[in-house]
Amino acid sequence: MVYLELACRVLIGVVFLVSAASKLRNRSAFDAFAAGLRATRLVSGRTARWIGSLTVAAEAGVVLLLAVPLTTLGGYLLAAALLVVFIGGIALTMRRGVVATCPCFGASTTRLGGRHLAPEDDDLLD
Repeated sequence: MVYLELACRVLIGVVFLVSAASKLRNRSAFDAFAAGLRATRLVSGRTARWIGSLTVAAEAGVVLLLAVPLTTLGGYLLAAALLVVFIGGIALTMRRGVVATCPCFGASTTRLGGRHLAPEDDDLLD
């Protein structure tokens, strides 16, 4: 059971690390992420960069909290909270009929859709 928990910590940590790193690899990557946030129409132009910075800091926080055994629970809780916010944002964007690309891992041309909420069987095979 210890190995399973460690594997979960590593997997979640790597996903959030890659997500944060993809947004921070250069200024244009972060700018594309902020533009993706604005395109969802969930945040205004002025707050997109601030929300983007907060998102990256929270993603990095997940990685740090999961890396330290005493703070693992905090890492899991922060990861869960972020995922709830991401899912809620995607669902609200879709409900409003807004066409936006996925800024999940930096710039992307993949449009937000149902596959971001619940992957279909063929998505798992890609």
